[in-house]
Amino acid sequence: MFEVTEIAAKRIKDIMVTQNMDDSYLRLYVAGIG
Repeated sequence: MFEVTEIAAKRIKDIMVTQNMDDSYLRLYVAGIG
C-alpha cells in the first residue's frame, strides 16, 4: 500500500480534469529492482 499527500492528490486530479479524464482511474505500476 502507498500514501499520496493531499497536494499530490489535488495535482493528479487537476491533470486528469485538464486531460478530460476526471471520471477515470489512476493506474500505478511498481517495478522491482534487481
